[in-house]
Order: sequence, then C-alpha cells, then structure tokens
Amino acid sequence: GNELSGVLLVRSWLRTPVFEAFPSLEVDTFIANERAVELCRRYVDFDLNRAFSKSLLEEHGAISEPDTYEAKRSLELNARLGPRFSDRAMDLCIDLHNTTSNFGQGIIITNTSPEHFHWKLQLCAFLAETRQGVRVVCDGLGGAEDEPFLPLTAK
Repeated sequence: GNELSGVLLVRSWLRTPVFEAFPSLEVDTFIANERAVELCRRYVDFDLNRAFSKSLLEEHGAISEPDTYEAKRSLELNARLGPRFSDRAMDLCIDLHNTTSNFGQGIIITNTSPEHFHWKLQLCAFLAETRQGVRVVCDGLGGAEDEPFLPLTAK
C-alpha cells in the first residue's frame, strides 16, 4: 500500500516486460494490495502481509463471502500462487517491501525448513558476495505451517 518501491518496480515490469529474454522462466508480476496502493495506506482492513497462515486461509475459505478486502485478496492470491501446501504451487514467490527503519538493503528468508533452506542459503551467500552491505535475516527457523507470509504460498 504505502511501500512504493515494489509498486514502482512491478508497474515498470508490467509496462516493459523484462522476462521475455528468458523463455523458460514463467514470471507472474502483480501488485498484491491494489486497493491499499490507491489509498496510499499500508492496508485497507488488516495487514495482508499477515493473512497467509494456514489457519487464516482456512478461516477465510470457510466463509462464503469474506467480509474484508484483504481476506478476499488473500484467498485470490493463494489460489493464484498456490494453493499453499500443494504440489501445484509456484516454485518461488518474491515479496518486495521497503521499510522506514535503518535496515538498508536486505533479504528476509521465511520457511527455513530443511527442504527449502539450502538453496535459500545459496541465494543469501550470492547476494552477500555481490552486493556490499546486504543484510540477511532468517525469520522463523524451522517449519512454516502457520507463518502468515505471502511468499509461503509458493513451494
């Protein structure tokens, strides 16, 4: 919503596709919370960044018509990228953010379960080697069943 770095980058990619040079790579770019962007607010009803836990997705899915924009959007995005915990889920989801804290450039890794952790560590090592001052944070060591983050809709 009010974190515009990712919004500007995605809008640029939508205007001028850059991934066509990689025909074997399927890339789906979108703005997750378009209504919050329109309002220039972090969110409309509740934080979409915390709407993707297994329990919340099940709760929202059990309601025939979710009552908030973010609840509806979490179900749409889960279906588009996942569904979460399925073999059909996309291989990777990159969720772009910026912060008002003094974090600098960085990457936050979620879902550090063994089947995912090795390649994520390789990515972090590459970034640390090629980008001076990049910070790496591992959030939530172990499984991720009830972690609420959008990238976890992918494998």
